Amino acid sequence: MSDERLHRLSKIVVLLHEKSREGRVPWRLEGDEEKRLVARLGANSIRLEIARYRKNGAPASDIKVTFLNADGDVTDVVRDTGLGEIPPPGKHFVWHSYMKEILDVAERQALGSDRVLDEIVNDLMKDRSEDEAGDEPESGDTDDTDPDKDADADEQAE
Repeated sequence: MSDERLHRLSKIVVLLHEKSREGRVPWRLEGDEEKRLVARLGANSIRLEIARYRKNGAPASDIKVTFLNADGDVTDVVRDTGLGEIPPPGKHFVWHSYMKEILDVAERQALGSDRVLDEIVNDLMKDRSEDEAGDEPESGDTDDTDPDKDADADEQAE
């Protein structure tokens, strides 16, 4: 692959990282056994997945980004190991950790993780509020045995 093409693909991966972290890539989960994350961007799509294989008899994996055209045909594939000597941005020393962040963010978004956590927090807070409120009478409840309330009612009636 030419250096120009590698730079172009690395730029796309960087943009994908940035926009995914901002929540601006519409990721969805596909597949049952091998999870794949797919985002439709305009007429084209991006597929993100972990490619598992054996290297020298030991299990290994790459993070693979596949680019598909409107017909679903694969137009390009880039793996974290395939970006050559182009350094990843920021604190990352290798593309694998950089692309793993995209994978993690995309999976959380596709599964609705933030929404689920927000709902759980709200439910827990609601239960706590209801438990605390259960100790006090509701606003419509009256206590017929309170002599002060009876005296106040008598005075208003006069």
